Amino acid sequence: MIVITRTRTWAKAAVLIGSVLGWQSTADAAVRVDEKIIAGWVENAYIHPQAFPIRAKIDTGADHSSLSATGMSFFSRQGRPWIRFEVSNRWGGRLSLERPIARTARIKRHMGTNQKRPVVNLELCLAGISKNVQVNLVNRTGYDYQLLLGRSFLSGNFVVDPSAVDYVRDGCKQE
Repeated sequence: MIVITRTRTWAKAAVLIGSVLGWQSTADAAVRVDEKIIAGWVENAYIHPQAFPIRAKIDTGADHSSLSATGMSFFSRQGRPWIRFEVSNRWGGRLSLERPIARTARIKRHMGTNQKRPVVNLELCLAGISKNVQVNLVNRTGYDYQLLLGRSFLSGNFVVDPSAVDYVRDGCKQE
């Protein structure tokens, strides 16, 4: 019988139990429990294919992800609506992107007002897992995190330890 006392998080307990029993991790990039990657509530994520690093808050309460975008300008390409925008990270990096608008989301805000936001498809990467997901764009300049990663990205691959920050090793290589 194994008894663990004063373990800081259940994730660390799982790693300790696994090491005692001789289990091997199934990935170099992250610790896994039941084949899911354990992520902290704040992690470094990447926008692919540029492997642009961006600070992300893991938001299990959001259906979709949200990205801070500035300089948004709308235009048409081959009869379809597109958007041009810029993404900045906390390390001074800048990335200019153009994407077709997939849809417009109506976001219910805490203050009771609704806000319409353009939604684009982006390939995001966390802990070596890349997914092409819908991301709504909004100017989050005044916020601590440029990206909120929602359930559409997290589903099936991640569990979140709300006591951890920067828990995963990145594993997101430039393509």
